[in-house]
Amino acid sequence: MLIDGFVRLGEQKVAVKRINTSPNNSETFIEPIALIESAISCRSDVVNFDVLKCYGLSKLPNTNSYLIITELCKYDLWKHLEQNFGNLDCIILNKERPQTDRRNVFVPDCYKELMEQCWDDNPSNRPNINQLYEILRG
Repeated sequence: MLIDGFVRLGEQKVAVKRINTSPNNSETFIEPIALIESAISCRSDVVNFDVLKCYGLSKLPNTNSYLIITELCKYDLWKHLEQNFGNLDCIILNKERPQTDRRNVFVPDCYKELMEQCWDDNPSNRPNINQLYEILRG
């Protein structure tokens, strides 16, 4: 059920984002701002990266657009970007990445390896969307 732009699943609120499709998915499927958003902490702490939980992807049959369902972040990411864009440049250029070995978060080894492949400096070494689909479908 959609309420105020949020989907209600019991007592949990999630965010639903539409991903526009185009013949060139590299331009619209994952825009640079989406990559930056996914690395920002919900607690507004850029140094201590957190990753938003992704609950799933869905495809709208009438428009062929995709929906991504993520945990609801109560922090205004756009405002954070405006205030800290210079810091984000430094973080990205210094290749800082979310920690996958924190005590309070379990990340299976297969996902750690996949994340590291996606972070490869050489874009041709990164999996494309079809490869990601096959790996995650696995």
